[in-house]
Amino acid sequence: MAHTITFSCLPSSCRSRMNSGTGDGGIALNTSIFERRSQFAQKEIKMQGIRIHDRRKLTLPCTMRNETHPTPRSNSPGERASQLYERINDKKWQALEEIISEDCCFEDYSFPTPFKGNKEVLLFFKQLTSSMGNHVKFNPKHISDDDKTAWVNWHLEWKGNEIPFTRGCSFYECSKDGDRLVIRKAQVFVESPIKPGGIVLILLKNITSLFDNFPTQTERFLKSPHAIVQWAMRIYYIFLAPFISTLLESYINSWKLMARMLSYALSMIIFILKLFFH
Repeated sequence: MAHTITFSCLPSSCRSRMNSGTGDGGIALNTSIFERRSQFAQKEIKMQGIRIHDRRKLTLPCTMRNETHPTPRSNSPGERASQLYERINDKKWQALEEIISEDCCFEDYSFPTPFKGNKEVLLFFKQLTSSMGNHVKFNPKHISDDDKTAWVNWHLEWKGNEIPFTRGCSFYECSKDGDRLVIRKAQVFVESPIKPGGIVLILLKNITSLFDNFPTQTERFLKSPHAIVQWAMRIYYIFLAPFISTLLESYINSWKLMARMLSYALSMIIFILKLFFH
């Protein structure tokens, strides 16, 4: 009985000798059959490797598959902060009201006092967006959060172009209102257009030297700064206000007149530009 023997692991020198019929035992192997079986075995190994690779990809956890671009957590402080800017840009007041708590406190340090309560905060946002016009938008660049807070770096853009001196950083504290996560407190720091540079260090040095020279008075001031400011305001109103108020009033009126003249001049320039370029 004749048997056909295949040696898939034999070296190439042995295969050539057996194909030529000069190998030990006089066994002649069919070259075409050997090659076909070898190619079939390689294809099977390759297909098995692809299947194992695909199976491993399917069994990977979601955090490993989306490691470079993680999906945002639903109902998180970061998502609420992102929704805040989206709804301000789109002027969706009813949707904006849903993510702000009734006792919300919004502290924008460009203003002397914070905005307290849902209605006051929404009124501030309406005034803000009306000042922004139709083409100025918030662009939140980086949003990070933890369990209760979120912090955002943002800037303003006009038709996709960044406006100078409009960068800012905001912090948001959130709380649960039933099943909803709402913004309870916000603190906003806006970039100042004035860049004093080294003057700040000189002022800081002078102030700290005053603190060191008068430690008792400094402790009183730091413990109750509002009381000292009120005391200084009383002295001003008693002794200085009668003399300074007249000068200030005339100064303010002159600036109002200048502002009106500038607004009229700008209106005329805009009107002329529209005539020539439209």
